[in-house]
Amino acid sequence: MALTFLSYPSLNHSFLQQSGVIEEADRAATDSAGLFGTAVRSRAALLASATP
Repeated sequence: MALTFLSYPSLNHSFLQQSGVIEEADRAATDSAGLFGTAVRSRAALLASATP
């Protein structure tokens, strides 16, 4: 399993609620959403290629 570790030391666990206010929280939300999208698209492609 692939793993990507993102670290934003100045943020707490509720950073998504602060993404419109704190620049680093916005960057963390954008980065994590991009990685999630990539993972979903990769999984969908893998499932589509395995289906007869």
